Amino acid sequence: MDPDSERLHLDVLVVGAGISGITAAYRLQTECPQKRFWVLEAREAIGGTWDLFRYPGVRSDSDMYTFGFPFAPWTGEHTMAQGEEIRTYIEETAKRFGLDRHIRFGHRLLKADWSTSSSAWQVQIQTPHEVLSLSCQYLWMCTGYYDFRQGYTPALPGLAHFRGRIVHPQKWPQELDYTGKRIVVIGSGATAVTLVPELAKKAEHVTMIQRSPGYLANVPTTDPWARRLKRYLPHRVACWLLRWKGILHQSFVFQLARRWPERSREFLLSQLRSELGKRQVQEHFTPRYNPWEQRLCADADGEFLSALRTAKASVLTDTIKTFTPEGLVLDSGVEVPADIVVTATGLIVKIFGTAQLLLDESPLSPSEHLVYKGTMLSDVPNMWFALGYTNMSWTLKCDLSARYVCRLLRFMDDRAHKVCTPCVKDPNLKADRLLDFSSGYLLRAHEILPKQGSKQPWRLHQSYLHDLVQTEFGAIRDGVMTFR
Repeated sequence: MDPDSERLHLDVLVVGAGISGITAAYRLQTECPQKRFWVLEAREAIGGTWDLFRYPGVRSDSDMYTFGFPFAPWTGEHTMAQGEEIRTYIEETAKRFGLDRHIRFGHRLLKADWSTSSSAWQVQIQTPHEVLSLSCQYLWMCTGYYDFRQGYTPALPGLAHFRGRIVHPQKWPQELDYTGKRIVVIGSGATAVTLVPELAKKAEHVTMIQRSPGYLANVPTTDPWARRLKRYLPHRVACWLLRWKGILHQSFVFQLARRWPERSREFLLSQLRSELGKRQVQEHFTPRYNPWEQRLCADADGEFLSALRTAKASVLTDTIKTFTPEGLVLDSGVEVPADIVVTATGLIVKIFGTAQLLLDESPLSPSEHLVYKGTMLSDVPNMWFALGYTNMSWTLKCDLSARYVCRLLRFMDDRAHKVCTPCVKDPNLKADRLLDFSSGYLLRAHEILPKQGSKQPWRLHQSYLHDLVQTEFGAIRDGVMTFR
């Protein structure tokens, strides 16, 4: 047994050692140094998503100056980095600040039950050797937003007849040799757009089959401004400027798309027409929705578009009628031969991982609660969670939430408070779905996700500038948060 576990009470228990968990650990260590905390990690490595996903070409779809840690600026050459680069960056950051000493690898949270009588969470953890019981004053869920155990695969007619290999990107087999193979990639999201050009380098041919198109933008993987700024300014100043350049650019693009959707749509499509031609864009790259109603797919250095201009890759917009032993048949009657089928069909949303959460032994159902300031649930004491942005870098919001949490902890310590609970007191407050996005994985999860409210502070703002002001200057005692 870990010697630390002999004292079976922690101030804070952080769950997850991905980028949001490491952010939480850093903020706790630097802004609340008196707090004793652990970071639980069910896997045997730091990195979360970036350790789990190992499919060919896996990379970020946000610039690393905003996606990375503000306290450890990105120093890599690429603005959009490969998965291995990001994984190394997270590991090195954790070691650099001594955060790895707080991590308990191979420790999976099984159950956390809030006890009103003891004003603490009673926790059960599966370790490599035993089930460990302890208590913690605060629970901080940094588990991401999807099920790490499996990805989403829809019902595909006749799939059992297919004699080739079927692979989901979330569980990519490292021994898979796809040299000279005919590959079908099912899906049209960021994963498919990343996979196709990488697979095409070795495969005989890659066919991407999409039910409906998404928006695509050619995004460079290096930033010419980065080289100039780093040449003439101190590194930290240059990175600060690059971070804010990224924040303002992402905010501007999103607001532009929401206020002038038709102009944004025409701009994106005109860029594609210059690359692929009018006919192909009309057939395969003209979505039925407006820009940023779903996340925009970033084509790194135009590699996806380049692959489509060769004989190595192609796109078909259709639905699957049935699989055959040698491939599949589309509803249009087109037969597509395949040796390997990659189901890049999305994720299974699971906002608090696989742990069982309870309030005084009653199951906690997130869908019955409202989100408070994007980091707590209504009527749930002493629990926070990491929920990033959907319209810009995920981790920008995670860091703001971590700074708010530490500010809240200092406020409570100064006044000897032990319990904080956001409570709905406005009878006119209306509940709405959590995220105003039409992506399939979010629509499938609508019934299990918490809700947002119609008014502050229950409303989610996909705006870094708005949230920054609230984090730094918003009142802690706001008439909604209750203390005892």
